[in-house]
Amino acid sequence: MKKKIQKGEIGYWKSRRKREWIKTLLLFLTSFLMLITGMLVAKHMNPDISWSDSRKNLLTVAAVLGVLPASRCMISAIMFTRACKHSCPQELYERLKVFEEKLLLAFEICLTAEKGTYPLHAVLCCDGEILGLLDGDASAAKQGEEHLKQMLIKDGKKNVTVKLYTDSDAFIARMERAGEAGENGQALLELLYQISL
Repeated sequence: MKKKIQKGEIGYWKSRRKREWIKTLLLFLTSFLMLITGMLVAKHMNPDISWSDSRKNLLTVAAVLGVLPASRCMISAIMFTRACKHSCPQELYERLKVFEEKLLLAFEICLTAEKGTYPLHAVLCCDGEILGLLDGDASAAKQGEEHLKQMLIKDGKKNVTVKLYTDSDAFIARMERAGEAGENGQALLELLYQISL
């Protein structure tokens, strides 16, 4: 049996997109079936009523309420579909995976804020430092750094350096000089998981 891809692993966005679309389809289908079942039962109980009046039953109310979680799930599916456009390319992953054993590295992290979305191909968390490879330009990297710093301050982590790179070669060169993650690095990674898509 295939294991579930966890947040921070390569392929997470594609896996999550598939699950969210399946859930969305099932939830909408359930609501539709409840509506049809309610109408058929009402028509069977009272054959004299019209089909439009047969909608006036409790199953119709349940079907309408069932659309709410289905719609919420659809929003999540759309967000993961958009995030998939920024998935970590396979050749970049091949270059980065050699660091996975000695460094605390996560892939496909997407930070969302009011000002924008910041999809990160890879993130490295060390003691007091977060380094990321952003799929975007330099201005988006600056905005992403500011957003991440604000989120860290809200969580009580004030002395953390945040640097987002847009050039993979510069990011890899910096990774080669990175130190051990330690407990602080693991706590930073857990916070990133909490605030990301």
